[in-house]
Amino acid sequence: MREEAWLPPKADSLGAVLRLTGKCKTEFVEIIKIEEAGEALELRLQILDSGTKPHVAEPWIHHAVAQDQRSMTFHGVSPKAHRMLKYELTESGQFVICLKTIDGQELTNSRVWIRMLDSSRMKQ
Repeated sequence: MREEAWLPPKADSLGAVLRLTGKCKTEFVEIIKIEEAGEALELRLQILDSGTKPHVAEPWIHHAVAQDQRSMTFHGVSPKAHRMLKYELTESGQFVICLKTIDGQELTNSRVWIRMLDSSRMKQ
């Protein structure tokens, strides 16, 4: 099960926490921080494993490249970051996350989480 909590803007930043659980176990926790960095809007994403250890040593860094009233698109600028990460609020009020992984695979929020749950089941 995926749970998200987006914090309201404060102190020039926006934050979010996401938790993925399955079979009474936390699979991972993701922390997102969005703030201005020089001339760019920067998103930093850090994934923590079930023991709260960072999945990678440094957070994945993305810079905003497009924005409209209902969506924002970021491109990865750090070595292991997603190539593209897009957040969109649809007309019907659904929050959609689309991404292109570093290896070029394109996923939407439902496919991302199904894929992660499937891979976690294979470990059990």
